[in-house]
Amino acid sequence: MIKIVNLSKTYKHGNQNFEALKNINLTIDDGDIFGIMGLSGAGKSSLLRCINLLEIPTSGEVLIDDTDITKLNGKQLRNFRKNIGMIFQQFNLLMNQTVFENVAFPLKISNIHKSDIEKKVNHLLQIVELEDKKNSYPSQLSGGQKQRVAIARALATNPKIILCDEATSALDPQTTQSILNLLKSINDELKITIIVVTHEMSVIKNLCKNVAVIEDGQIAEIGSVVEVFSNPTSKTSKKFSEDIFLSSSTKIVSYGKLLKITFIGDDAQKPIISNMVKNFNVDANIISGNIDIVQNTQLGSLIINLSGDEKEIKKAENYLKEHKLTVEVIENGIC
Repeated sequence: MIKIVNLSKTYKHGNQNFEALKNINLTIDDGDIFGIMGLSGAGKSSLLRCINLLEIPTSGEVLIDDTDITKLNGKQLRNFRKNIGMIFQQFNLLMNQTVFENVAFPLKISNIHKSDIEKKVNHLLQIVELEDKKNSYPSQLSGGQKQRVAIARALATNPKIILCDEATSALDPQTTQSILNLLKSINDELKITIIVVTHEMSVIKNLCKNVAVIEDGQIAEIGSVVEVFSNPTSKTSKKFSEDIFLSSSTKIVSYGKLLKITFIGDDAQKPIISNMVKNFNVDANIISGNIDIVQNTQLGSLIINLSGDEKEIKKAENYLKEHKLTVEVIENGIC
């Protein structure tokens, strides 16, 4: 288990201080795939790097299996870091070394026997499906292949935890999905805890089980991915959610009430909207909608415009809430 207690991080720029993280408290269970989501500059990468002390917290504790790693000396920390692998956005491969040598690097500096290194590296390249690239150099690889090498290298020391710092941001959507599938299979088969920092909602949706949303250096929201997607409470998660259904260029003229309705599970397939129109004297114009699968749970969302008598609109809105749907008023009148 990873437990972050009252963690703060302040950077000094000349005579000025910048508080990047403010009293962060967070618990991540063993075997979880945990997302840390936020906009650029929110503090998410600083938080991730504090977990393995690439950034030293200004105050607070980082407890991993009840060991406060902020209290470890240099040698103790180096040994402890063997339990933590890290994957970077720009791969950070040794360009003058082959794929095999890149993956073998952390084993060599740990003085592992040569025959054991060869056996281990070949096994890892099999896991990431790069056996045929072992003698290639990074310049000969695609972006996705480079990231697979980085993942194999991160696994070399048999870590309990893997930290991913925007690991898919430099990749195209199809390659991103293949990397997410690989990370998911590693989590399933090896039970390694994976912590993912990203500003991409699709990464959180397709990979993570739980998520923390960070805003201005503070935890603004935390919960399961299904909970956060279905009922966002922070500015960041609401923005990401709205961007899925409404583009900034879309102009919507509403002469009644504009609602965002979220359906979870079997409710996504029920004719609740059509029943509402039959029961109340209102018109419902569907602006946009989608049904998706998040962590094996159906999650549907509709943007609808309700028009008609104000009292009837209110009755229709209450009807939706009585059916345990999440209903959010986006706008009244013309938007």
